[in-house]
Amino acid sequence: MDLSYNNLNGNVPSWLWELPWLRELNLSGNHLEGHLPGYLFAKRDESYGAGYIIDLHSNNLQDTLPLLPSTVEYLDLSHNFFNGSIPPFVGISLITLILSANNLSGALSSSICSPDIQFLDLSSNKLSGSLPSSLTNCSILGVLNITNNNFSGEIPQDIGNITSLEVLHMNGNKLRGSLPSSLRYCKKLKILDLGNNKIEGHIPEWIKDLQQLRIVNLRSNKLRGLIPPEILQLQNLQILDLSKNNITGKIPEQLGVQLGVLKALISLNISRNNLTGEMHGSLGEIQELESLDLSHNLLIGSIPDSLGNLNMLGYLDLSYNNLSGRIPQVRHLDTFSVLSYVGNADLCGAPLNISCGTSAPPLQLPDEVNAEREDNTWWVVAVGLCYGLGVALVVGFLSFERERRRIPQVRHLDTFGGLSYVGNAGLCGAPLNISCGTSVPPLELPEEVEGQVEDNAWWAVAVGICYGLRVGLIVGVLSFDRERRKLYFQFLDELIRRLCERVSAR
Repeated sequence: MDLSYNNLNGNVPSWLWELPWLRELNLSGNHLEGHLPGYLFAKRDESYGAGYIIDLHSNNLQDTLPLLPSTVEYLDLSHNFFNGSIPPFVGISLITLILSANNLSGALSSSICSPDIQFLDLSSNKLSGSLPSSLTNCSILGVLNITNNNFSGEIPQDIGNITSLEVLHMNGNKLRGSLPSSLRYCKKLKILDLGNNKIEGHIPEWIKDLQQLRIVNLRSNKLRGLIPPEILQLQNLQILDLSKNNITGKIPEQLGVQLGVLKALISLNISRNNLTGEMHGSLGEIQELESLDLSHNLLIGSIPDSLGNLNMLGYLDLSYNNLSGRIPQVRHLDTFSVLSYVGNADLCGAPLNISCGTSAPPLQLPDEVNAEREDNTWWVVAVGLCYGLGVALVVGFLSFERERRRIPQVRHLDTFGGLSYVGNAGLCGAPLNISCGTSVPPLELPEEVEGQVEDNAWWAVAVGICYGLRVGLIVGVLSFDRERRKLYFQFLDELIRRLCERVSAR
């Protein structure tokens, strides 16, 4: 009976479980709710034969999981709201068990593996505890998915006993320890997904033995050490994600060089590590590459022009390294956004808003000219100091010497009486009896105030000397460093241009 993906709602009728000869029931993709009976097909005689297929995924069913008859081979209750623990499936001939995206909790029972199970998906629940060692008894298991749970402890060391394993998803748990060496015997493994855990140690060299690998995701763990060159022997690898670890050293130089190496790779992410050294031009040999993320490392040097050979490249992130030089203006490398290159202080060119000014080569001067140059540098600094001292003296004089100002002798301003101007110590001329050639008599200040004035005067002199020293250093640098002089005047030109644009806009 297949009534999937209709608009059915309400409870699953109890009479369905009493229908004779019903072996396949598919009610997935509806709006069914409520709970299932405690024991499915309780009134059925198991002599009807094996091979029950029950598919109720993507509904609104809730409560605890039901018990099953021993003849159920396929059970999919995913994407519902079941809660509680997973009941023991002792003696059940399950081949496929899918319970993902529910609210199941607790530890896994040691009976989770039936002898015939080939597909086990318990992802996106709230399951916890350590993985039972009996998991390795699933000798013909092909797919194991326990992502997005709260499992802890180590991966069972004998997991390599499941030699039929093709897909291993353990992403998003709290698993720790190193990669079990027995995994090297899982020769059929195509997907190794252990990201977002606490896996430690090095990336093992024996990974080269897993020649069927298509996807390797070890991101967000605590891996350290170098990227083993043996990983380059995985000729079927399509996605390699080693990001957010503590990997050090250089990117393997052989990457993409040898014929056939990583020829199928479409995504490479080794960002947020501590990789050093330069980017190799061999990266441009990975012709199928669509996504490249080397951001947040310590890479140096220039961006190789060979990256322009990657015709399939749609995502590029080289941000936050120590790369330098001009961004290659080849093919589509200048079409990526600024975010692809930001955080590299010495990069220039499009799409960055930083022009690549050509610096003049250093002059090869004779020793006597170099000596004269050093003398001239000190002369410039000395001139700056003298200039600053002069500024200090002028500032001090203007600060503490007050000059009289004459009352204008125009029209009738000098006809008013002295009472109109009295009390202004700095005024002179008629009608005041003070001639305009004398300075203001010094103020009679208390001793503590007089000391403060003297301190201020010395402070003004000190400021002037510092100012002069700064002027001397700037003048010296601009005099003998042509590159910085050019950048300085470019900065002034840009500043003037922006000011003019603002004025014209108003």
